[in-house]
Amino acid sequence: MIEQLIKILEDKKAEDIQVIDFHGEHSMVDAFIVTSADSQRQIWAIVNAIQDGIADIAPFVRVSGDSSSTWVSVDCGDVVVHVFDPAERRLYQLEKLWAAYLKKIAS
Repeated sequence: MIEQLIKILEDKKAEDIQVIDFHGEHSMVDAFIVTSADSQRQIWAIVNAIQDGIADIAPFVRVSGDSSSTWVSVDCGDVVVHVFDPAERRLYQLEKLWAAYLKKIAS
């Protein structure tokens, strides 16, 4: 699923895609994918593309955030995608918080 999500993010021009790999370390989630988008419109284009792109393998996707959110999380079951406005991403620094698990950096 991670590869499929990365492809969707790349297709929607998401920026600085990073994978925080918890596989085998955490019972609730296998990975976080953290990325940035330059506008609200792009954030929601990414979220909608994720929902459409993985509907066949993750039919119960949950989205946290609304049209004014600068951080939207998409819970795909085993993987959670965090789509940030760049300023919000710098504020919360999820990659720094989970640095020990930052295994793979994608495009």
